[in-house]
Amino acid sequence: MRKLARPLSGSAVSRRHTRELQPHLDCGVEGRSSAARPRSRFGCAVPRDEPVQLRGEHALRAGELLIAGCINRVCEDDSRGQAANLVRTPIHVEQGLTGNDTAEDLPRAIESAHDAQSTGKPAQVETKGADNASVATVFDLRLPMATPAAAAIRTVEVEKPAGHAALLRWASGAILFALLIVCVWILNSVVKPIRAFASTIAQLSRGDLSVRFEQGGIRELDGLAEAFNHMGEELVRAQAKTKEYQSELEKRVDERTRQLQHLADHDVLTALPNRRQLGCYLDLALERAAVSGRRVGVFFLDLDNFKTLNDSMGHAYGDTVLQAIAQRLRHSLPPGGFAARLGGDEFTVIVEGSSPEEVIAIGIALAGAFEKPHLIEDRELVVGVSLGASIFPDHETQAAALLRAADAALFQAKSDGRSRLAVFEPALLEAAALKFRIEQGLRRALERGEFELLFQPEASFGRMDACLVEALLRWRRPDGQYVLPGEFLLVAEESGLIMTISDWVVRSAVEQAASWYHGPWRKARVAINVSARQLLDARFDERLAQLLAQYDLPPSCIEIELTENVLQTGDATIAMLHRLRKLGISIALDDFGTGYSSLASIEKLPLTRVKLDRSLIAEIDRQPRSRAIAHAIIALCRDIGLEVTAEGVERPEQLALLAAEPVLNVQGYLLSPPVPPGAIPELVARMPDHLQSLLLTVPSTLTSLRKDARANLDANDERERTAHVS
Repeated sequence: MRKLARPLSGSAVSRRHTRELQPHLDCGVEGRSSAARPRSRFGCAVPRDEPVQLRGEHALRAGELLIAGCINRVCEDDSRGQAANLVRTPIHVEQGLTGNDTAEDLPRAIESAHDAQSTGKPAQVETKGADNASVATVFDLRLPMATPAAAAIRTVEVEKPAGHAALLRWASGAILFALLIVCVWILNSVVKPIRAFASTIAQLSRGDLSVRFEQGGIRELDGLAEAFNHMGEELVRAQAKTKEYQSELEKRVDERTRQLQHLADHDVLTALPNRRQLGCYLDLALERAAVSGRRVGVFFLDLDNFKTLNDSMGHAYGDTVLQAIAQRLRHSLPPGGFAARLGGDEFTVIVEGSSPEEVIAIGIALAGAFEKPHLIEDRELVVGVSLGASIFPDHETQAAALLRAADAALFQAKSDGRSRLAVFEPALLEAAALKFRIEQGLRRALERGEFELLFQPEASFGRMDACLVEALLRWRRPDGQYVLPGEFLLVAEESGLIMTISDWVVRSAVEQAASWYHGPWRKARVAINVSARQLLDARFDERLAQLLAQYDLPPSCIEIELTENVLQTGDATIAMLHRLRKLGISIALDDFGTGYSSLASIEKLPLTRVKLDRSLIAEIDRQPRSRAIAHAIIALCRDIGLEVTAEGVERPEQLALLAAEPVLNVQGYLLSPPVPPGAIPELVARMPDHLQSLLLTVPSTLTSLRKDARANLDANDERERTAHVS
């Protein structure tokens, strides 16, 4: 219920409300200009024949202003003392009007109130709230007529019809319920499938590829469901292919792993266990033997002359031979035996026995198994083997030490003539250790310059002078002691240091010969020992020629000495010797009378000199056989035009038997020991006098030799007569 507290009066107020009302009516009316609109008594445009459409706040404000203007006008007329008759005309003012609502009854009702002054009826303005309540505010407007009267405002309650409101409420409720049903249906059609879709995706993410999204919703979601189900089917097929590929890959990986494991533990060529598996097996065998008290034998097995076979028959054939050796080795092992290939033509065998004798017997049986020929590619081939053996715990107790001991024994077996078994002895290990120390010492000697050249003259009694000097290599240790070549040259050959050492010898000898040739000894000649490996160098003759040119030394001042083992190096070495002879360099064969085939070497090699081995000269004054061999070789060389040098002449008795040979040169400590290069010019200068003094002792020596020979003959005759009588 709304009430007015006090009356509103004054023409100024009425005019003010009129001015305030006009903009709201002008703004609210659609479709007309202000000039065409009818105006009320208040001076505001009021549409009469058609509804006035007021928008938003203009509708509310216009209603308030019209009511206020009407009330104030009544109050103004009443103040003039005019008599007023009440006219009761209901005017409905709806608060909260929107832009689409109608306000046509508002100004008409107000005008009706003013028009009712003449009739004396009270004017009534009724306002209805937005809450649609049945109670309205009623204004009694006592409009001024003939007599003045005070403006009175009262409020009455008016009952509004309830049926229209109820119908409106039911209609609104039905509409709202229908809207609710539609919203629920829409939400159910969208939210439920989306939730199901989210749940399906969650199951798919957890690996459940069998899950599918059910269709039956709106068309767009059904299309999405169809695409999702197709994706699930593709994932199932992809998973099946992936599992199949993964299974195949795992099989391949397992197979490759087994292959790699086999390669890691076995030799590729022979399929025998390799060094890695050998170490594991040997450790286990030693552990068992330490508990049981049995013996463990370790054998190193090496093929004899396999390099020659490999070079002559080819590497492919050599591989086939190795496979055949491995196969026979498997069949020759005793029960519980183990065989491995270390590399090249080296194999290792591990056996167990109750005693050292049993282990050695197994080794002998292994060596004998390879005496039988092999049939390889329709060729019958006998391959000998050398074996070295060490026994646990008799020789060593550690695996590495046993292998080292067996290797030392194998080296001894090869030194003894190959194709045999050698059992380890402590002295063998000491020899191996000495060899290692010599090799390391040679390397340091090259770096520190510990090698020196000494020179020993060769004299001719026919010319009574020194015809040449031989360069002899010496190793002077830091303590001042000299090491002879026989103690280290073999180690240098095996270690590969011989090339470096030989090159140093050749350069130093040529340099020294040049210093004598251009100085005190114009007839200088130097004999240089070269190795077979140097002669295999295809550029050895070129480098030697460059060296001679560098020092301006004639080739005739150099003589190359070589041993008979150059025949083992083939035709390349012989071709190199022929090229050296073309340069004008002399060739001498050292240590003649020993080696492989001395007479064949004289025929094949382009020699200028032969040097008799000291083993033939050592007993020439004591053994008639040695003397006969020496004179036969000298006569042979004389007949084919070769010079001869007798090495190792150390006693006058030896010289007495050799001095009568006109083509013979003599070398040995009887003439001079090896001396430093600085002593050679003086030694050469006094060599004729020294030779003459040696010849003075020859007659007495020959007389004593004849007496000794006669005594020997008489003794032999007496022994023969005694033997005949008996």
